[in-house]
Amino acid sequence: MASVLDCLHFGKRNAVTRTQLMIMTGLPDRAIRREIDKLREEGQPIFNSQDGEGYYLATADDDMDMMQCILRERARRDSMIESVDALEKSRLRVLNPDGLQLSL
Repeated sequence: MASVLDCLHFGKRNAVTRTQLMIMTGLPDRAIRREIDKLREEGQPIFNSQDGEGYYLATADDDMDMMQCILRERARRDSMIESVDALEKSRLRVLNPDGLQLSL
């Protein structure tokens, strides 16, 4: 079976969906997502325009899509941070409903 990177092509017009990647690599969806994250961390320019077309290796011609992807990922990150902050506050309220300072 091919690797995820071997299945990706340059340019949005050559995007490959996760379903196609699962078929080509034999990997489950979660493993595909983990591999894409790992490849991105290694510097591979893997983008997804979120229009159902799939993943692709970006070129300079894909600049607008790259910026939209970056902005979407930043918004997801910020939302996740807000959610974690709210969970931490909720945890403290559950552990200390009277509002008294907890000592460790």
